[in-house]
Amino acid sequence: MNIIKTVSTTILALLLSGGNVSYANEYSSEQKAAMAKEFADLFMAFKVSIFKLQGHINNPDIGDKGLTGAKMVEHAKREYRELTGRDFVLSSNPDLLSAQLDLFQATNSIMQKMAPVINRKGLGFKGFITAIFVRMVAKEFSSRSSRWNFKFTAPNDLLRSQANAADNWESLVFSDKFRQANWQAEDNYSEHTAAGYRWMMPIYHTSVCLSCHGGPKGSRDITGAIKEGAKLGDLAGAFSIIFSDLKTP
Repeated sequence: MNIIKTVSTTILALLLSGGNVSYANEYSSEQKAAMAKEFADLFMAFKVSIFKLQGHINNPDIGDKGLTGAKMVEHAKREYRELTGRDFVLSSNPDLLSAQLDLFQATNSIMQKMAPVINRKGLGFKGFITAIFVRMVAKEFSSRSSRWNFKFTAPNDLLRSQANAADNWESLVFSDKFRQANWQAEDNYSEHTAAGYRWMMPIYHTSVCLSCHGGPKGSRDITGAIKEGAKLGDLAGAFSIIFSDLKTP
């Protein structure tokens, strides 16, 4: 089913239900953290999908790759299952549902925008790697959402693009939390700030990351960027979310 039709049908169903169409303002800190983690899991599923599709995207012998927004949702749902151990479902929480639908729409928009490049026959490496996909979708998503904002970010010494530069709050979380020897890798960090509820999930290098970020340090990866010489399990950055206009309980 076309992604636009799916989204429109879902919104229409909500409107016809007679309830749950006005966004809730008050959540506990635990509820906010759960919403953030659920959204992060969904986006990570899209990110992994793009990584796994690199061979297909860069195949010079195929023209139309068939990578529509709807097809990317299918891929992401499979990866979500692998990541979380459960099937993806649209949330009954209107704030989280809004974010899920905005993410689907943003992905659809970017896949349409990049289709001429992705589908160019005779061209190998397209430059549409996960980092580019992340930046483009995050920007498109933020232009659609009135209360959610997200990005991947990293400390300055690990940063490849200024578009992902950490703000002051994120920089402090890196230095005071994630880079401390006693920080547990599976722990996220959240805090209520003047900007809203902020949540960060540290990301660590896995084996698939090292083809671009591993060694030998100083050599160049497939994109031409300088490899950092990272090792398995090293801090790579973080997934950062802001909920705005949500009241502190």
